[in-house]
Amino acid sequence: MAQNQNNPPVISFGFYLFCLLIGVIFLGAACLLLPVFKDLKNQEKKLAELKAEITALKNERNEILEKIADLEKSPDAVEKVAREKFKLVRPGDTVYEYTVPEKEKSARK
Repeated sequence: MAQNQNNPPVISFGFYLFCLLIGVIFLGAACLLLPVFKDLKNQEKKLAELKAEITALKNERNEILEKIADLEKSPDAVEKVAREKFKLVRPGDTVYEYTVPEKEKSARK
């Protein structure tokens, strides 16, 4: 019995084959899951971008609703819009209009 303790254990060919098979299975699983993982990351990135866009659009909507409420309640806001967008003036106001010369227009572009 003392002889069995001195001899190193013998690893069979089946064990090596089993380890190789497990390695191939893990490698195959990694190859199959890698594209899915990349697609998941791309979808998460797109979702984050869409959430940011939704937040920006909600903020813009709230600003527009505030402007609408202001126009419904404040005559000063209505007057401001009339002056800026429609170029309306009160009787007796003096209007100054500035036109950009052609040289400056081409230099700005």
